[in-house]
Amino acid sequence: MRKIIFISVLFIAFSCRAATNICHVWGSLDNCPDLTELYLVDTENPGSVIIINVKNGLFEVEFELANPKMFMLFNKRNQYDFRDRKIIWLEPAKIKISGNFEFLSKLKIEGSASQFEFEEYSNTIEINIRMIEKFEEQKNIASEAEKRLLEDKIDSLKQVQIEKIKEFVITHNSSYVSLHILQSECFTYTKVLTKKDIKELYEKLAPEIKSTSKAMEIKNYAELTDTPLSGQKAKNFSQKTLEGKTIALSDFEGKYLLIEFWASGCGPCRYSHKELRKLYKLYQPKGFEILGVSGDINKSDFENAVKKDSIMWTNVSDLKGSKNGAFLLYGVSVLPTYILLDKKGTIIKNSAVEDFNIEIELKSLFSKNGVKSE
Repeated sequence: MRKIIFISVLFIAFSCRAATNICHVWGSLDNCPDLTELYLVDTENPGSVIIINVKNGLFEVEFELANPKMFMLFNKRNQYDFRDRKIIWLEPAKIKISGNFEFLSKLKIEGSASQFEFEEYSNTIEINIRMIEKFEEQKNIASEAEKRLLEDKIDSLKQVQIEKIKEFVITHNSSYVSLHILQSECFTYTKVLTKKDIKELYEKLAPEIKSTSKAMEIKNYAELTDTPLSGQKAKNFSQKTLEGKTIALSDFEGKYLLIEFWASGCGPCRYSHKELRKLYKLYQPKGFEILGVSGDINKSDFENAVKKDSIMWTNVSDLKGSKNGAFLLYGVSVLPTYILLDKKGTIIKNSAVEDFNIEIELKSLFSKNGVKSE
């Protein structure tokens, strides 16, 4: 159940608690309807919401906060990034927020050193990210030759982005923003750093940052073995189905197996299920199976997607989102990711390393084994 914290807003006096653990936020908003509510959500704990009441364009709140953290500030509409929300880094300090209610993304934040660092970092890599997104879109309508050129451009931009990330983390090694960046590089699908890069940057973090639980997660991730490649034995793992049954990868030895890494919120994943259903019906009787591994956190989202997409093959999850143990084991950074195994559990193809057409691969495999594809 969502936890709501109600906070009165005007002229709140400082309590006698230690000032070092208090975040005091105040400010003013132009063009803000009277008695408006704003919502402040800790991005690490989205179920906890601080409701901020704005009266006559003014607001003032305070709450306990031990270390700098990233929050999302948004209004009741919460529809458009430029108008209705803004990422804000808060810390134990007096922080002033001001600007236009109709353009929350343009709010001015004063008194938060972490916010300044975050904006510095964002401005550094923003152009790169936009160019990569642009070239990725162009690939959808490009010829094979044009795709190769676009991929070369994307690789070059990613290399520039890697160097910018490294420079920022090294020069801000005592910053919680740097900690956040490294954690994102471990557990989000837009990662560009290798485990080696992450390990080297982790070692350069200041001792007080290394002592945090986030830093320990980063260290553990960096020490995971590299993503298995074609020709290598697949790494075993086990997770539970929606019904609570534990399924291991090794349970499928003796059959050709496609591992599908997906999530309910991934549009391309959901779209691909129609084609996978067709292939499953054709090849399952001939010795083929699919094991879906969901990157969902919410079980009901996972369950609803399985039902709506009429998924008939085995699906499992540990409900840890992008921190799913199998995702980390196989270095999954894009969804969907497909890994095709032979009957002995050896990797034939891994889409995280090289693109492949599932239908063509299956047709080839079963043709070699004397099985006709209909």
